[in-house]
Amino acid sequence: MHERPGDSPAPGRLPAGAPSDRPRVERVVALASEVRPSLPLGPAAADALRAAMARQDVWLGGCFAAVPEGAQVWTAPRTDPAAVPLGEVSWSEAPSGGLVITSVSVTPAGLALGEGTLTVLARVLALTGVPVDGTRVGLPVPTEDPPA
Repeated sequence: MHERPGDSPAPGRLPAGAPSDRPRVERVVALASEVRPSLPLGPAAADALRAAMARQDVWLGGCFAAVPEGAQVWTAPRTDPAAVPLGEVSWSEAPSGGLVITSVSVTPAGLALGEGTLTVLARVLALTGVPVDGTRVGLPVPTEDPPA
């Protein structure tokens, strides 16, 4: 597809040569783990995670970036020229409105700085108040469905 001067770019695309105020980050993985069994977060925890990530966005002085189906963890806000991504937690949307965490990855920079899949996961879950202790994740006991 070739664009001509004056053509409008497709939604979500910038015209050729246009600067982006939010440059893309190439995902380079040095270490990855699948979360088995997958880790479900209920709707309340998922909403808390989304809200905390919005407040602590890398473009607003925080160290987290929402990416499609997940969250990136950064060393510092993007205004810091030395900021690099440490890793990423990937999830899918649950029909209940919650999230299901499926994998965690660490970038080469994250690995060099001592990060592992558990520490990246713990940083993201800390946004919701869910503790990670070694190989255990302290999720609240789900409530039962009300009787019909």
